[in-house]
Amino acid sequence: MQLIETALETIDASDLDTSILVRTGDPAEVIEREAHRLDADAIVMGYKGLGRTSNATGGSVSRAVNHRAACRVVTVR
Repeated sequence: MQLIETALETIDASDLDTSILVRTGDPAEVIEREAHRLDADAIVMGYKGLGRTSNATGGSVSRAVNHRAACRVVTVR
C-alpha cells in the first residue's frame, strides 16, 4: 500500500487528472473497457511478469492491454 500512496503523492504533485478504480473480471478486458469509458489519454501500468506467458516484452496482462487499448499504454518495470 505504501507504493500506491507514494505514487499518488507524485501524481498529485504533477497536477495530472487520474482515476483509481477497483473492478472484477478479466484484467485486460476490464482495464481496456474502463479506459474507453473514461476516454483516457493513456494507461500507465506495472509489469510483474508472473504468468506462464510473460517474457521480456511484458506480462500477459500488459501485452493484452497494449494490443487492445485505443489509447497509449505505458508499462513501467
